[in-house]
Amino acid sequence: MSLKAENIEPSLVCPFTGKGLIELSKAELLQVNRQISDGILFFHHGAPVNVKLKKAFTTSSRTYIFPVFEEILFLKKVTAIVPKNRTKEPNKRTSQDSINEFYKEYGLGRKFKKDPADELNIQSNPISLEQLKDLSKLLPKSGKSFVSVVTHDIDSIHNLVFGRNFDQYIHMDFSFDRLRSVVGKLKKDTIYVLGDICDLPLKSDSVDAMFSFDYINKYEKEEQKETYEELKRSMLADGVSVLMYDKNLPLHAKSRYVSDQRAHKAMKVVTPWKKTKSSNFYFYPVGQDNNQEHLNFVMKTSLRSQFS
Repeated sequence: MSLKAENIEPSLVCPFTGKGLIELSKAELLQVNRQISDGILFFHHGAPVNVKLKKAFTTSSRTYIFPVFEEILFLKKVTAIVPKNRTKEPNKRTSQDSINEFYKEYGLGRKFKKDPADELNIQSNPISLEQLKDLSKLLPKSGKSFVSVVTHDIDSIHNLVFGRNFDQYIHMDFSFDRLRSVVGKLKKDTIYVLGDICDLPLKSDSVDAMFSFDYINKYEKEEQKETYEELKRSMLADGVSVLMYDKNLPLHAKSRYVSDQRAHKAMKVVTPWKKTKSSNFYFYPVGQDNNQEHLNFVMKTSLRSQFS
């Protein structure tokens, strides 16, 4: 779809400020491209901007610029475009090796432009169609925003959104290569976003349904907790999120969720007159004996009890 401010306004925000995004006008793009030619704009990483912009978004203060490349809205912090004094380490020289690695990772500039890979060496955690059908029953059928996260398994995303009616569909990934491999192949109004796991560019209380193929516990303890807090912040009060995890690794995020649920129940006892809702998180284990897990999973009379 053509990325416009009205398309992204419901859910997407600046990852630095949490403020809404504004599309740069043609006149503003001309000015920005002149500044790029003059060498005065940098990626937040510290690398000089080496490519002209055809489309970009910014904040109301014009502090950060977020480019659109290959129909992907770049909302990673390191890829934000800023003056030199706003880069990650403005008082330190960024080595040429680091700059080249950055350009290479995101295919920036003619020298580093690359074609989408036929095969990806990046795990994106596909699951069986049977598992997907069972898990999708947990998600609402309609709402404002549906977010899928981290996979190059196109069929899985199509099956997740089939029969659902949401105002906005977002597919987010943290890998540029994996994300660009699905661009244009999902539902035609899907918005493709490159983001950060611990700084989700999602508006607070904006997402009705989220399905993440990313193993949340592949991250360290503190990063798991930060990720969970970001997901919780983004979800509507009655929203639903399904998160996969590796059953062979520690799952700290679920402990935080259980603690939140206990606190929520306690508040309902103390102040029963207050009508409060708590978004639902379901953590689904994936491991080597996945087939047996699935048999146990589908035999449950109550789907939700499998996630207690």
